[in-house]
Amino acid sequence: IPVDLLMNFYSFCIAVGEEPFKDDKQVVSQEKGGEALWYMKQLWSLCSTNVFQLNSIETAELMTKTDTYWYCPFAYGYSNYSRKGYAASVLTYTDVISFKQYGRLKTTLGGTGLAISAGTKYKDECVAFAQWVNSELIQQTLYAEHSGQPGHRSAWQNKYLNQLTNNFFIETLPALDRAYVRPRYHGYLHFQDKAGEPLREYLINGGNEYEVIDSINNMYYQSLKIRDLK
Repeated sequence: IPVDLLMNFYSFCIAVGEEPFKDDKQVVSQEKGGEALWYMKQLWSLCSTNVFQLNSIETAELMTKTDTYWYCPFAYGYSNYSRKGYAASVLTYTDVISFKQYGRLKTTLGGTGLAISAGTKYKDECVAFAQWVNSELIQQTLYAEHSGQPGHRSAWQNKYLNQLTNNFFIETLPALDRAYVRPRYHGYLHFQDKAGEPLREYLINGGNEYEVIDSINNMYYQSLKIRDLK
């Protein structure tokens, strides 16, 4: 959940007028970062503290197995939970919430992918497989039909796949189209693994917004040292 909260933080920073990671000096300014945190605190204070222990998959599991929770404004999407027979109940995914005059929030894009080891003895075979599994035909058929979540845009627009998934793909595509792409520098994951913790602590127990921003910016500075050592 700290990672999920960090992604939400990026969304609110953009909504209040400052895209994060614009330079090597800070993730976000104290003014705009503090404002984003304040708004997050207003929303998360309405939730049970249980939500701070759940990632997106655990949230989906809870929503499909019980009737206690029926709505979640922020969660990463997993199309299998919109397929009949996968879980006890079928979830409906759609676009994210609107925020004041800003409109629909920008979510954060960037996560799992397909990579080839630099040390493999079978580079040509790996490249051929990667090309095959990512091809338009396979993404729209074999891959998606067997519980895969495709990356090819045509698969997200495919009527048959949307029928299989309660319109998961076409309903969430607008969020992907306008999404903020998270940083991809060497060292970013070190930052991401740690920076959500002061956010969670603040949202649960309160505190000084500016001190939280200072902590996050310091972690960013440390991650840049990793980048520069590469």
